[in-house]
Amino acid sequence: AALKPLSGIFGLLSLFCYACSIFSTDMIGNNERYDWECYGSSETCGMFDRHRFFGSTSRSFLTLFQILSGDSWTSIVRPVVEGPQPLLIFFFIGFIFFTTFGIVNMIIAVVCEQFDEVVREAEKEQEVAEAQNRRARFVNAVGELVGPKAVTEG
Repeated sequence: AALKPLSGIFGLLSLFCYACSIFSTDMIGNNERYDWECYGSSETCGMFDRHRFFGSTSRSFLTLFQILSGDSWTSIVRPVVEGPQPLLIFFFIGFIFFTTFGIVNMIIAVVCEQFDEVVREAEKEQEVAEAQNRRARFVNAVGELVGPKAVTEG
């Protein structure tokens, strides 16, 4: 039952990441200013390889997934925002908030909702079983009360 909403959420996440990967490939991967200027400290100068992280749409998709998962995302984002495009910080912040805090919370909400539904169904089944037990005890008690009188009268 949770498969349909989860597949929709994963589809939305994939579509959003794909659109963002096209944008980041165009804005970062195709920007030659990263090649001829040195940004950051002298020991990290030349460490950012725009082709490796944003050279194609698939590389950008993988890089954005790395940012989404929180894996060394500062080593990717910092050279970009400290470099020739400081306003891309708003793109990365929006991406992180939408994906990590938005989509992932929707996934957790769907899982929790499905868990609550399973618990409610189990409680209903338990109530039905208890009602059947009470009915059976009542029928047995009535049978014990009526049964001996019917036998002695007959």
